[in-house]
Amino acid sequence: MKAFFLVAASSGLRKGELLSLKMSDVDFKTRMLKPNCHQGSSKKSWISFFNRGAEEMLKLYLKEEDKRGPKSDKLFPFNTNLFKRK
Repeated sequence: MKAFFLVAASSGLRKGELLSLKMSDVDFKTRMLKPNCHQGSSKKSWISFFNRGAEEMLKLYLKEEDKRGPKSDKLFPFNTNLFKRK
């Protein structure tokens, strides 16, 4: 979760945009994210970047694959229910 929130905070992407990211949407060389582009009335997303702190945490997160759950091409294979208040 820490990697998710650090990437969210430094990239400015919304929850849905982050949850739709695939592994192929991340470029570690430039720290660039290429989310699923959409043309909304309030925000247009093309590319975004994340900072070094988020990069470090993201690399740690990706090393701990057993904690990520079943193999998935999604960067954050979380269920949206994880973010709902109980």
